[in-house]
Amino acid sequence: MHGASLLFRDVPDKSAIAAIAERLRARGYSLDVQMLCLAEEAGEVIQAYRRAAGKARTPGEWSKVAEELADMVIVSHVTALLAGIDLDAAIAAKLDAIKARGGI
Repeated sequence: MHGASLLFRDVPDKSAIAAIAERLRARGYSLDVQMLCLAEEAGEVIQAYRRAAGKARTPGEWSKVAEELADMVIVSHVTALLAGIDLDAAIAAKLDAIKARGGI
């Protein structure tokens, strides 16, 4: 896992992401709650990384880092849908800005 190729694919199943967002919306989840879920997922990524990198008392595996990163990406997409944000367009615009300042 560590040192994997830096190639990305589109989110494999956008309909599943949309279904999750709709289920949460139907349950009355607020955007505030969803933002907190996103922050929680980020914390879980850091915790998994610290364990896999040997920086925590409890050891961990890089596969757990991958799992938690996947959770964070999914929750990011769900959060964007609930907020009415076109995340694909936002990512494209951000990449353009990074390119413009010489970051890529």
